[in-house]
Amino acid sequence: MAHWKTRELVAQLREAARQANISASELATRAGIARETLSRMGRTADVRVETLEELGRVVGLTLAFVPADDEVRALRQGTLIDLDGSRNEGDA
Repeated sequence: MAHWKTRELVAQLREAARQANISASELATRAGIARETLSRMGRTADVRVETLEELGRVVGLTLAFVPADDEVRALRQGTLIDLDGSRNEGDA
């Protein structure tokens, strides 16, 4: 996974936790990882998919692969992860 994508995913997962009033320490604990591991995840591309999935589960999100064009559009719009659960018109 590209380093910038990992940072973006971790940042969005942490933002989802913040919006759910879940601290970083609590997020890490619920996901079964050390707080230090969560902190390190934002700086390295060496992150297990299972860990991202577990962090997503804690905040009610699912990791999914989307066609590249949709991913680029979502990144540009800042909506790679839809924090409120709504879908944009035209999304499948």
